[in-house]
Amino acid sequence: MREPRNSLWFLRRNVQAVSIWALAALGIALFVALLTVGRYWVFSDPFPPGLDGAQWLSYGRAFAGGTGRSAESTYAPLVPILAHPLGLALGPVLGVRVLGTVVLILLAAAVWMAGIHSLGVVWGSLTAALVLPSTALAEPFYYGGYPQQASLAFGVFGLVMLLIASRSAGAGAGSKALALASIAFLLASASHLLFGPLLLGSACLFSVAVSLERPDRRRYLLRAAACLAPAIAASALIARAFLDLGYRAPLAVS
Repeated sequence: MREPRNSLWFLRRNVQAVSIWALAALGIALFVALLTVGRYWVFSDPFPPGLDGAQWLSYGRAFAGGTGRSAESTYAPLVPILAHPLGLALGPVLGVRVLGTVVLILLAAAVWMAGIHSLGVVWGSLTAALVLPSTALAEPFYYGGYPQQASLAFGVFGLVMLLIASRSAGAGAGSKALALASIAFLLASASHLLFGPLLLGSACLFSVAVSLERPDRRRYLLRAAACLAPAIAASALIARAFLDLGYRAPLAVS
């Protein structure tokens, strides 16, 4: 797959002239990202509202040995585990707000990276500026949807790393990108029951599509499978925990 031509010095080794358009597009994307994060910090409730937020917060407390729900429950562990020590260090109100803000920043960075690595600096930054304040990305934070948005952020970053690896040629080329993709998809699976497998499915489809254009098809697919295997195992374990407690999608999600 071809790399976009309009790149900055910190995005590729071949240094190219930075046009005024690239700087303007970057400025617009940064301004929109700051506006989106600032709007969330100012207008969001201190605690994530809704049953979903209450569930993963209580699960995080129970996981650390504290008081949880009266009934048995489970959840994808990453965000609840992060929320508990943040609450202890900063207080429950500020800790949850800081967690949501960090997840939103991670999501903004992942979307921006996806844009510039697929469309180039100018169009990628402008696309990110349009996408970041959209309902699908920004609104779930106001309803306590930190776990699914964290999974989305890690999954998008993983897809970007797969894209970088797909542009590498040679026996060991792209190993670092594949390693980062493996970690990112593992974190995505550990963040949410449903978003993790959906993002893994996207990664599998992407890897198959890329392999069709490569002469080393079999080797590339084996490397991609090894990259995604830890995340697949994590999603399977989390799904098993939900099924053991009687979870049946989509009605019994509480």
